[in-house]
Amino acid sequence: MSRLIIVFVLMALPAAATLDQVFASSAVNGGSISNCNAMATGTTSAAVSFGCGIDGNSFSGKAGAELGLGAYGIGVSTTIQAAGFAGNPDSSIYAVESRVDFSWSQEFIITGAEGKGYVTPHLAGSFCVPTLSGSTTLTFFGAYCGPAGEWSLPGGGMGVAIPVTFDVPFTITLSGSLACSTIDGLSNCGVYGRNVTAYVSDLIFSDARGNLLTGATLAAVVPEVPSFILLLTVVSVLFIPRARLMKRGPP
Repeated sequence: MSRLIIVFVLMALPAAATLDQVFASSAVNGGSISNCNAMATGTTSAAVSFGCGIDGNSFSGKAGAELGLGAYGIGVSTTIQAAGFAGNPDSSIYAVESRVDFSWSQEFIITGAEGKGYVTPHLAGSFCVPTLSGSTTLTFFGAYCGPAGEWSLPGGGMGVAIPVTFDVPFTITLSGSLACSTIDGLSNCGVYGRNVTAYVSDLIFSDARGNLLTGATLAAVVPEVPSFILLLTVVSVLFIPRARLMKRGPP
C-alpha cells in the first residue's frame, strides 16, 4: 500500500509595476515606405535614425530621449531631426516626421524636516515651455508646470514656492511629446535638428514661515515590503510506501 502526499509551496511574486517609457520614431510618410523608417521603445532611453533614397531624393531623420537627468534624476534630454521632401506631378508627397514621447514617475519624500513648509524648484532648460509641436510637462508635489511656463499651485493660484508636508510621500511625474516634420518642404526643427534638455537643477526647502531648512533632503521612496501575489503551486508529489510488518511464529 502506498500513501500519497502532495506538498504545496506558497511562492511570493512581486505585483506588476507601471514602467516608465520612452518612444522614438523617425520615418517617411508615417513608416509606409520600406527601409525609410525606424522606431524604438525603452524604459529610460530610446534612440533611432535612418537614411534612404526615393526616386533620386534623399531622406533622413533621427529621434531620441533619455530620462533621469540632473542631480535629482528628474529630467529629460531629447533630440529630433528631419530632412528631405519631394512632391511629384501625380500629387504624391514624401516627407519625414520625427518624434519622441516619454513618461516617468517616481515617489519621493522630503526627510530632515517635519510639519508643513515649502519647496522651491530651480529648473534648467526648456521645462514646461512649448517647443516645436510639443512640450515637457512636470507635476511636482501637487503643483503643475504646463505649457504656460508657470506653476499652478495645489488649491489654486500661481507662484514659485510650492506648499508641501514634510516626511509624507509624493509622486512626481514627467511627460512630454516633441515632433518635427518636413511636410511643408522645410524642416521645422532646423537643418541640423534640435536638442532639448530639461531637468531640476536645485531645490530650496523652507519652513512655514519661510526660513531656510538646510537639513531637508529629497529622497526616492523604495518600498521595504512590496505587494505580493501568492501563487499556490504543487511542487512535488511523494509516494511513500507503507510496509506491513508480518510477525512470524516460532519455527
